[in-house]
Amino acid sequence: MKKLVKIRITLPDKNFSGDGSIIIVTKQVGLDESLRKVILTILKKHRNHLSKYLSIDETRPIVIYLHSHENNFKKYGNFGIPYTVNEDKSIRILALTESLYRKWTLRELDELVRVGVLTGSADDLDIYLPMGLGAGGIACFDWLGFAADTIAVTSFARLLPGYVKKIIYRKRYKDTRVIVDKWIKNSNIKEACQIRELIDTKSGWELKTLKTILGIRYDADMIRILEALGYEPYANEWRLGGSAKSKRRRRKWESNEKKFARSGNESNI
Repeated sequence: MKKLVKIRITLPDKNFSGDGSIIIVTKQVGLDESLRKVILTILKKHRNHLSKYLSIDETRPIVIYLHSHENNFKKYGNFGIPYTVNEDKSIRILALTESLYRKWTLRELDELVRVGVLTGSADDLDIYLPMGLGAGGIACFDWLGFAADTIAVTSFARLLPGYVKKIIYRKRYKDTRVIVDKWIKNSNIKEACQIRELIDTKSGWELKTLKTILGIRYDADMIRILEALGYEPYANEWRLGGSAKSKRRRRKWESNEKKFARSGNESNI
């Protein structure tokens, strides 16, 4: 089965310092056909429009987004679509530059739209050809310290006797470790900022959808994470809240993202 796909390829300008001209092609593409191969074929057909310094072989990094009136670079980062879907419908965050060389297919992009982490349509694509890639890396992250200081156990925990709070926190550490171990193994989630950036891609989420995407079993665990991020329930969705309490929780989460990042030679949890 094939779909008619509109592909916009933004070329670097002649000085490789910004965006230049745009190649727009509409063509039939198979659901399981490599979009990377399709794009390289288009570029080779338009070779006379390209700088002689622009490589168009298998080493060429390619940034792919679904066409949007939003700023995709701001929403998803500079390296293209940062997610894929596991068999259990949870998401996996791609390694920093993995998206640039991935053999994306329309079927995979359609699935990302269905689970809710991408907005738009897979039959309308924006393509960019980066020339210089900044270095980057992910430090080890103190998840348990972050959870203890950021994600509330219960709203009434502070009213309980000290020994009871210790029992609750000990259980919550155990539950958090199970969730974090699964995130690292199945989803390549290594820092709290990745959770925030993923959830912030949409203005509102159903609890069930987020539980599936993040591989979280219990409503209570998902609600604790959303509340810590400053989200509040609105009808059937959770949205970023405007109350003073939600804003305070949000500031604390963002502050603790840096506070609990650790050097790479320390253990993760």
